[in-house]
Parts: sequence; C-alpha cells; structure tokens
Amino acid sequence: MKRTKICAIASVFIIIFFYISFNVYHNNKKIEGLDLYSNNYIDTPLETISLDELRSVYEENVEEIKNGKYDNLSADNPVVTITQADSVCNIKETSNDWYKDVDMLELVEEELGVIKQLIGEDINMDYVVDDTSWYYTDKRYNMHYPTYKETVESIKTGTYTPNEVVASYCTYPYLAYTSNMSMSEDHRYCHVPCDLDYVVFIKGKFNKLLFDAGVEVENDLKIVGEYYKNGEGLEDEYELLNGKISIKEAIDFVENFFENKYPYNINKGVKQKVYKVRVYELENGIYALQFLLVREFNGLLTDWSDNSSGVDNEVLTYGTDSARVVMVEINDIDMREGSGNAKRMQYVGNPITKVVSLDSALEKISNSLGKNSKYKIEEISMIFRRKIVNDTLYQQEYTGIPCWKIRCTNIADGRETRFYINLKDGKLEYYLS
Repeated sequence: MKRTKICAIASVFIIIFFYISFNVYHNNKKIEGLDLYSNNYIDTPLETISLDELRSVYEENVEEIKNGKYDNLSADNPVVTITQADSVCNIKETSNDWYKDVDMLELVEEELGVIKQLIGEDINMDYVVDDTSWYYTDKRYNMHYPTYKETVESIKTGTYTPNEVVASYCTYPYLAYTSNMSMSEDHRYCHVPCDLDYVVFIKGKFNKLLFDAGVEVENDLKIVGEYYKNGEGLEDEYELLNGKISIKEAIDFVENFFENKYPYNINKGVKQKVYKVRVYELENGIYALQFLLVREFNGLLTDWSDNSSGVDNEVLTYGTDSARVVMVEINDIDMREGSGNAKRMQYVGNPITKVVSLDSALEKISNSLGKNSKYKIEEISMIFRRKIVNDTLYQQEYTGIPCWKIRCTNIADGRETRFYINLKDGKLEYYLS
C-alpha cells in the first residue's frame, strides 16, 4: 500500500511537471526578459571566409586561445562543433498542423498507436485518458480525465468538449497513459499531443530504480560524470542494468534509435543529436545515463538549454531545445521528454558560403569585454539561434539565425555567459545564465 501510494503521488507530480513544462511556453510573452546587447567600443574588422577554409584553420584558432592570444579569454579543452555543410542559411520553423486534416477518431487511434509502440502493447486501456477534455466533477475541484472509451464515444456522438482552459490553444484529443494515478504497480507513463512533437514516454525501469534507491526525484541522484559528444573521455564505460557500455556506444545507440527506430519521425530532414551526457550513480555499482538532445538541420545544431520549458529564463526572445533521454539498459531507451522533431524547417533567403571567421568572432568578443574581465571558453559551436516569432502553443514559429555560440564561464563569479555572433553580419549578443 505504501509503495502504490508513493507511486500515485509521484505520478501527480509528473503530470503537473509536464503540464507546466508544456504550457509555460504559451505564457512567455507575458514575462519581461532582458536581452543584453554589446556595443563595440573598439572597432573590430570582420573577416569572412569559406566554410572549407574555416574547417582547415579553426583548430589553429583554438590553439591560439590556449596559448594566451587574448588577455580576457582563455581555454583548456573547449568542446568544438563545426558544420560540415558547404553553406548556411536562415531558416523558418513552424508547428506541424497535420492533425487538422485528420478525422478526430483517426487522430485518437494514431495517438493510441504511439503510446503502444513506445511503452508496450500490454497497457491497461482504463488508464488511457484524454488530457484535452478533462473537467471538474464537483465544487472541490476534483478532476475527471475521460477514458479512451469515453473519448471515442463523445466523438461519435458529437459531444466531444475540450476543457474551457485547454480550448484556448487546443481542441483536439491529447491522449496520455497515467497508470500510477490509479494506485497501480505499473511505473509507465506516456503522453502524446496532437502535433506529435512534445511526446513523453516513461517505460518505468528508471522510476523503479529511483524508488528502490529511496530517491524521490532524478535531480537528487549523484552526477558522477558529464560528457559532450565532441568532448573527451567518450571511451569511459559504465555498468547499466544488463551490461556495460561506453559513452560513445551509448551516444551512437541513442542517435540511431531516433533516426531509424523511433516510430514517429515527422520531419525526416531534421536529425536528433546528442549534445551532452550525464552519468547518474544508482545503487550496487549500477548507473543511469541521461542524454540531452538537440536537432540538426543542414549541418547546424539548434541551441540547447538546461530548462524544461525550452526558453531561456532571461532572454525570452529566443527558444532552445531541451529534450532529455534516459538509458538504464544497454539496448533500450527507458525515458524521453522534451521537444521532438515534428516542427517544419525550411530555408529562408539565399544561402551564404562565406561566414564570419572564428578568429574575428573571438576578437570581437575580446574587444567588447572590459580589460579586467576574465572568461574561460567552455564551448565553441556553430548553431541556429531560434528567434521567437509566435509563441502560441501548436502554432509556434521561429526564425533560425546561423551563429557562433561561444559559451564561457566568468572566472570572477562562476556564472555562465553565452556569446552569440551572427555568422553573416557579425552582430554580437550575449546572455547571462
């Protein structure tokens, strides 16, 4: 009884967390943010070079940082990601509205199919509910989520009614599997929005490990290692539930899963790539691996944020990816939550084959800083910085701007600072985390 009670409580918190994460973005335009822009007081000539030339000289540029070329910038072994494409271009990213052209009964069947493929065919249909048409059953605000059977019946009879709050952004069914809400021993969870983007699935083995270890939430686990895909130490191995695997092997498995095995890749031109790996220590020499994912389009990555809402806390003008995946077995993915690859991406304007050189970008950053400022460079990446055009849920729109991202640590106070330099015109912006 104690175990099931704890599971039920945990499920409530999971649903609340996902509900907040999924909807906080919708309200971001009501929050005031600060976008810090640096005006250059020292004229910095901008050099543009071809992407081929860039790939041939960037390692030399990084070595110059290490050797003390800049008074206020230093580096040991920064993570570096350079595109292999021959051109870069602004992009337009928009929500996928395919579901509007689908019969509502077909949509419900599609969402149910996603749930079964992700967490198993053996689900209890009594635990499949619609998150769009919930309602209060009494004045004490007790809630009822219509079951799959009730949802289908209301669609057939023409009485399907979205909750009045939810209806402001969604009038289509949004199925979820919430077994633990019914005091079940089933640790699984899944929710499938109608656009198939922010799909969450939890197969339950990681949750059981947390429970057995007496840990309430993932963040209470001890982090014993952090790795970047292009960083060092990728041959390090860790023991999972059913065997040992290296970080590199695990990264390859995750990327292959989402490219070739994940059942609902909507946009085939967009790849889901591992950005960072965290290693959690469990019990009895067993570890769990958490992967932070970004998307790749035409050779550039999207920006990443360690924030479940997918929006920078301070600079609310820009969106970031925030997907997380957990492995506890060497041949399976146990959990995934966060943005997916269902949004459409397309080129805007003409591609450019010459970009602001890394040397020029670093010079501009150095010249914009005070002489007494000291920053250690942790990462140098070529990314899309996604500027928000419309933040309405299911109707999101972004403009992707190719940029240098130089992620640093302020040596004075330890705060992370991210510098962004437009690859086309060299405009510099920065963000304090």
